[in-house]
Amino acid sequence: MKVLRVNYVILKSSNFLKFIIITIFGVFLYSCQVTESDTKNYIEKFNANKVDFGKLALEINEYKVLSSKGDNEIYSKFEDGLNDLNIQRINISKTSCKDVFEIEFTTSWSKNATVYFTKNECVTEQSNVNYHSKSEMIEVWGLGNGWIMWIDYDFI
Repeated sequence: MKVLRVNYVILKSSNFLKFIIITIFGVFLYSCQVTESDTKNYIEKFNANKVDFGKLALEINEYKVLSSKGDNEIYSKFEDGLNDLNIQRINISKTSCKDVFEIEFTTSWSKNATVYFTKNECVTEQSNVNYHSKSEMIEVWGLGNGWIMWIDYDFI
């Protein structure tokens, strides 16, 4: 009878430990989420700085067309403006439109996800105002005039 009671206590404490671990993990995952309010704030912050984003995108596009400089050299040239907007990195890629580059700005606006703003003069469905899509780890919003905001929730 004593052996049975000891096994029951061990089993009960083991289940309690599993419960604690799962609860802590769940709280950790929940605290790493971007809320609807966060998203609204990112869009509002972008809209408040849309003119500056637009000027930078235009200047970067024109500079890229005229030069063969890489993204890092271009970042250095526009570093002050990028830092003012809390942009950590830029990625520039060629589009199907002649002499137009897609410019992706990686911001440091969130600790829970990576927030990107992409400018592409070749207007797509995704850049239409009120466009929204969500997959498992990526959420996309159209901001109008060739602008897209997307959030990568992959915290790894």
